[in-house]
Amino acid sequence: MDKKARKLIEKEAREYADGLSVEVLAKLNPLLTVLEGIGKIPETEEEKIDFLFTQLTKDYRWSEELMDNWRSVDYYTKKHIKTITELLYQDTLYTAGCIDKFGSLLDAINDFAKYCICTLSNENRYKQVKLLDNEGLLSIICLTALKLKTYSICDDLKDEWGMQITEYCTNNANEVIVELLEEEYKDKAKEFGNNIADVLTLQDYKKLRDCLKSGEKFIIYRGFAITEEDRVRRGTKSEGDIYYLQSAGTGMSYSLNEDIAYFFALRAITDTFFDEDFRDNRYYQPESTWYVPNDRYIETKADELTVIRDKKKLKPIVCKYECDPAKITGYKFGTESEIIIRPEDLKLLHYEIPHSYTLAERQWKWMNITAIAPASLKYGAIANGLTALTTVDNEECGLIYAETERIRDFLEELIDCGVELDNRLNNKIVSVFLENSVVIPENIDPLCFGNGLWEYMQNPTNVKRRPNTRYKSKKKALFKKLKTTVNKGFG
Repeated sequence: MDKKARKLIEKEAREYADGLSVEVLAKLNPLLTVLEGIGKIPETEEEKIDFLFTQLTKDYRWSEELMDNWRSVDYYTKKHIKTITELLYQDTLYTAGCIDKFGSLLDAINDFAKYCICTLSNENRYKQVKLLDNEGLLSIICLTALKLKTYSICDDLKDEWGMQITEYCTNNANEVIVELLEEEYKDKAKEFGNNIADVLTLQDYKKLRDCLKSGEKFIIYRGFAITEEDRVRRGTKSEGDIYYLQSAGTGMSYSLNEDIAYFFALRAITDTFFDEDFRDNRYYQPESTWYVPNDRYIETKADELTVIRDKKKLKPIVCKYECDPAKITGYKFGTESEIIIRPEDLKLLHYEIPHSYTLAERQWKWMNITAIAPASLKYGAIANGLTALTTVDNEECGLIYAETERIRDFLEELIDCGVELDNRLNNKIVSVFLENSVVIPENIDPLCFGNGLWEYMQNPTNVKRRPNTRYKSKKKALFKKLKTTVNKGFG
């Protein structure tokens, strides 16, 4: 498309989106009747506010957006019109084949979701997307992406409206999912962000894209918890096909990554908080955890999980399924590598009841999956391996490695400080590490992961001790190296 034709389409798209009257756009707001009627309610101002908040979300994770978006009714209504106008503009460009990158449309969808869906109750979230659907204002690709976004932002889908959201937002044609994924993959493949998470996400896109194209069945996972009375399978092997169907713990969300399934099995038991008997555990207290031995963290977390399992009478379950790509109705890639598919369309191959230690070990592994350098490790003092101290001095960064078992007593001393290290120990850290420093083999990059460093830290061989060994790099050079490591696809 030449420059003149592109400018003409952009001009026409802008005129179309901006030309829609305020009255037309206002009718696309599910709160229109509520906002119009609230001024006529004879109650006090406080009662009116209380009533308005019954129409909004109670999900904790959207509390910041809620406070920002509802500074006033006027602010919300103007933001609604502005974001929906931009959404229509970007979608018009997309359907005309005139969009610079698909990400521009996704950005418009994300903005609309942030200001016009996240802050609403499940009922109004459902009504908002249905209003756009019923008016036929969006392309099928844009509408599908918005439906999947809406599904993903809901924390509680167990009420009446949550179930309607699930049914509606996951009811998507497979061929549309294929097209949407292809558009997103092409965008992601063109540019990486400066973190390993972006690379892992691209790998998920590629894996699903390849499966959708080939039609070959592949493996996905799901983690959850059940009571002692629940059964995972619908029947026994002698009962035929129902043996491969799931009974308890069904849902629409599954993962490409087995470690994520283990994490969800863990979270189904613990929620997101520590058990009261472990809240003040010394290994949970440090704000920075690079010096906390991983074996102590895993053991502590395993003990906590065992206590919680006994208290709640719950069993963690991790299931393995065979997935037919033609049955997939959605996805969401990022931290959870999520595949959306109906449970009756899956074949349950195997399930296990993992030990608490296995859950804790898998959680530690998953916490560090996006680490690209020792400084970003959580509970990063590797038992029977190495611990890395990162130093920063003006324009220079440094790394000192020491055998964890040789400095373990000192690490325990650091942990005794609690949340923050005291000045005495802060000054002592460098000298202790330099006294016990070791050499990283020449064929391994000592500054970032991706060339054997992470593997060597976990299983060092032929360790050569050499005091005062510190690996240094200028900050700019190190950041460039880290970016290069990411773009090569480490992970």
